[in-house]
Amino acid sequence: DERILSNTFANIGNIYSDIGLLDSALVYYWKDLAICEKSADTAGIAAAENNIGLIQSAKGDNTAALASFRKALPMSQRTGDRELEGIVLNNLGDALKDEKKFEEALEYLTQARRISASVDDQFSVATATHNIGLVMREKRRYAEALRFLHEALTINTRLGAKHAMLSDTRELASTYAVSGKYKTAYHYLLQHDTLSDGIFSVETGKQIAEIQNRRQKELRDHENQFLHKSQELREAKGRQDLLFRNALILGLLLITVLGLVVYNRFQLKKRSVQAYRSRTEELEAVDRLVKTINHEVAVERLFRALLELGRTLF
Repeated sequence: DERILSNTFANIGNIYSDIGLLDSALVYYWKDLAICEKSADTAGIAAAENNIGLIQSAKGDNTAALASFRKALPMSQRTGDRELEGIVLNNLGDALKDEKKFEEALEYLTQARRISASVDDQFSVATATHNIGLVMREKRRYAEALRFLHEALTINTRLGAKHAMLSDTRELASTYAVSGKYKTAYHYLLQHDTLSDGIFSVETGKQIAEIQNRRQKELRDHENQFLHKSQELREAKGRQDLLFRNALILGLLLITVLGLVVYNRFQLKKRSVQAYRSRTEELEAVDRLVKTINHEVAVERLFRALLELGRTLF
């Protein structure tokens, strides 16, 4: 099924993206897009183009990222999926911010914030709010920038989105610093470091557990592969033994049949020779008999001739 294959490619791309293998992620997102385009899956095309844009943006190719997000936007709007539309609008606005197109970026980010709020996608609301704060800072409107960044931090704290909170506190520290409020900047820098240490400890524990689980899985996989290979070898040896046994039996049968044929031909030849000899002996006996009879007839004729001669003389 094309939908299942599309989702599989997208999920593989997500995994590669999460572990930082951006080129591999991009390969699978392109595969996902190709399937969605072939099946005219509008929602799938929008999601795939959005994912491709995120990877292109992470690789620093903002021009390509903008092109992908601009393709994804009308597709997301056509599906009626407001949550996806809000996400695409936010990503498009963020890419425009990186291109220093601040007014256009604000327009898309404001739309993204409003649409995400309408479907109660609080995480996307916080993300768009955070990005609006960054645009305001670039425009040197520090008070507005701080207001939006604080609002983003409040939402993310409520959601327990620690990585987003890490980004919020870092940008708050930077914004307070550029606005000359160094003491407050230092406060948020400390808060950022505390969050970072906590996330690092938790993620390190998770990574250790994941490594252990992966190692155990690898050991099980190796064990299963060994057992499977051993079974294959046993089956192959069994087939080889069966083939050898069958070949041996067939060879013996052929030898036996050949022996019987040779023996029968020998017996037939022997009988033929004996019959020939018997026939020859019979013919020789007849020939001797004929010769004997001819001799006796000749003697009898000679005797009769002598008798006739004697009668004539005497």
